[in-house]
Amino acid sequence: MDKRIRERQVLVTGCGGFVGYNLLNAMQALGYTNIRATDIALPKNLPAGIQFMKSDVTDKASLEAVLEGCHGVIHVADLFDFFASKEQLFAVNVQGTKNICEAAIDNHVTRMVRFSSGSIYKAGFNCNEESPLQPIDQYAESKMKGEKAASEYNGDKGFKIALLRPAVIFGEGSRYGAARIFMTQALMAKLLGMKLLPGDGNCKGPYVHVDDVVNAALHIYEHEGLFTGSRTPSDMAYNINAMDAVSPREIAEMADVNVKKTMLAKLIRDLVPAEYREMHVTRGIMDPVAMACAYGVKALIKAGIIKRKPGAMLEPSEVDFMFCHDLTMDCGKIIAAGYEPMRTCSGDMPETIRGLDRQGWYGMLM
Repeated sequence: MDKRIRERQVLVTGCGGFVGYNLLNAMQALGYTNIRATDIALPKNLPAGIQFMKSDVTDKASLEAVLEGCHGVIHVADLFDFFASKEQLFAVNVQGTKNICEAAIDNHVTRMVRFSSGSIYKAGFNCNEESPLQPIDQYAESKMKGEKAASEYNGDKGFKIALLRPAVIFGEGSRYGAARIFMTQALMAKLLGMKLLPGDGNCKGPYVHVDDVVNAALHIYEHEGLFTGSRTPSDMAYNINAMDAVSPREIAEMADVNVKKTMLAKLIRDLVPAEYREMHVTRGIMDPVAMACAYGVKALIKAGIIKRKPGAMLEPSEVDFMFCHDLTMDCGKIIAAGYEPMRTCSGDMPETIRGLDRQGWYGMLM
């Protein structure tokens, strides 16, 4: 690795999000000295010493300005919103990818790591980068199409692109995606001493701690040999996931022992046998509940009664994930490339759940 790369200007898109914020902190810890960050608005928690420039990936002209003078890009920005329409998702995650690639080439940028998603894989065990793709929802489809869009620019005028496919990302501070699953289980344990299980609750899913996601991205970014000239997405891609997959039942069990329970929850725990403290729900129940939540919250936001979606609300695409078949990922490719995941689900999810619990039930709910 050429350590001078940490002195050259690098652009981080999507700096206002959970992953972007953790990426900036990781870069500073490694000694990056010339970081430019961009998003559609100035984040409240932007780390000190980082240059911020406003841009929108759907506006190519704004990207031309923020990319001027940059050596490389770590492209985190996307639209991750289960409420968003297909048109909105594709405008940001597909056309936005094309825009940043074209602006990068115009500005003689040499490399880019683009964040994708493990949700693009067809269900199965130990999915590697060449496994069949079958996105589970419109968001995942937009990420897959975004990969294809990026691949068409790989190698143009010396601009090289790598793709990072994270599993479901968890870590303290997150309030979306995996965090919704943890919030739901933490609230059930805290308020009622119960476990909410989709089906039998034993379906395995892939997860990854945010620390491993950002450090894997930086490992790829810093090693030029990990960028290929191929325009096949599977050749350009690297999975990143914890070495242990977990089920909803295991997450519920972690929540049960890592939250402080209310008096009612303690009473239920003491009086009701463990096998009766499991609420098994079918998809036929969850789908209409999720749709009702989605339409109800949209109406409340439109009416100005609430400003944002509640933290623990159930959304239709989350039901898709909860009831999907077993899916686990294989990150042997990035391990062979020199980066091995440091965090595990069994070792690090409990702290994420305790972090949610410290917010209290109202903080988790809202």
